[in-house]
Amino acid sequence: MKILFVCTGNVFRSMSAHHCFLSYTKQHKINDFYVSSAGTNPHFEGIDANVIKKLAQLGIDASLHVPRKIDEHIIKNNDIIVSMSTDHKEFLKENFNIDSYLFNEIAYNLKTPILDNWEVIKDYKTNKSAFDDYNSQVVEYIYVSMPYFVKNLINMLQNK
Repeated sequence: MKILFVCTGNVFRSMSAHHCFLSYTKQHKINDFYVSSAGTNPHFEGIDANVIKKLAQLGIDASLHVPRKIDEHIIKNNDIIVSMSTDHKEFLKENFNIDSYLFNEIAYNLKTPILDNWEVIKDYKTNKSAFDDYNSQVVEYIYVSMPYFVKNLINMLQNK
């Protein structure tokens, strides 16, 4: 089963979900999945060092992650597509006519987004401390959500 996480830049939320999922399934010897991620508008200038640092603190090495842009080929090569926010879900429907699940929908049965840093920190360009704190909180949230996400994903697939 191929799982794809989608966000905007593929350098924060979808990347974190991708690497947290990979780490969790590897650690728990769940070999039924191939996981990847992509962005609707990827940031090829690099990944925020604090996101990489937070993942490393959680025992996850994402230092070699390379952002990529979602396209028809990527979509066709995945079985389940997980949007990190409602705008990604809408983008996928409008541009590729596909339905996707929200991360929180699978993890907690909630149709709520994981917001991007600029949506929460209005002065994100000048308030580096708040920006870094929020990014760290989101990475932590994705990490602690992963057991629920994987369990519910497996249950969802078994009930199809």
